Amino acid sequence: MATTIDNFIDHDGIVKGWPAKRSIHIELLKYIIIKFDIHREYSEKEINDLIKEIVSSKDPVFIRRELIDANLLRRKNDGSKYWRIYLANIPTELQSTNLWLKDSKMDDLKILQQLYVKFNTYMEKLNGIVNWKIEDVEQALINGDLPPNGVRKCYQHKSIFSKENNELIGYMELYNGHPQENIYYIGTLYINSDHQKRGCGKEIVEEIFRNITLQSFSAIRLGVDIKNWPALYFWYSLGFSKITKLSGDRIFTDKNYMKIELERILN
Repeated sequence: MATTIDNFIDHDGIVKGWPAKRSIHIELLKYIIIKFDIHREYSEKEINDLIKEIVSSKDPVFIRRELIDANLLRRKNDGSKYWRIYLANIPTELQSTNLWLKDSKMDDLKILQQLYVKFNTYMEKLNGIVNWKIEDVEQALINGDLPPNGVRKCYQHKSIFSKENNELIGYMELYNGHPQENIYYIGTLYINSDHQKRGCGKEIVEEIFRNITLQSFSAIRLGVDIKNWPALYFWYSLGFSKITKLSGDRIFTDKNYMKIELERILN
């Protein structure tokens, strides 16, 4: 990547030209967006002024629109505030052969709560967590379930629907940029037990892989409880073969628990 975009950047780091080739075009937009602070909001004037400092070859309005179209910059509907998404969240809706993955809505809340209860009731014996509450689902939809120092804009709660009958059969929690910006994180994946062992989990995860690879993330990570053997086998079979972190108890007993963080490198 560096050798191609270097042809359009001078020794001071200023974008001095603009490529015709779309792939280089996108890489330059990513070069521009990392100059923005992911933790602050900008006015339109502040956005334009910052673009002027980075790009000499194009009008700031053009660059601003290109950043938005590339899903690297977001704004309020009235244009009063803009904010950066470095490597963008996956789209609002994704579809695979048999499934839809859509942003969770309050209309989904009742069924999501039912799934949440089933999931956590099952997981209690594997992770020892018993202080979960059904209200957690609504709070996640409103405020997000964020990592330390996380920002709401990088969190997505997704509902999984069967195309066959539009039934809500599961959910996912995803975070863009944890523990660093080029890492995508899967917080939760749950498929209703009635639909497990049908390939639904693999199908939807592979679709996510395709989308985040297009955004140039370097890896995707997730945490698995060491006693959750079916999940460990599932994620390992999907290429999550690198252990990046261990947390929890060091001694294995019926009342002790440990979580493994796994990583899959993305090409």
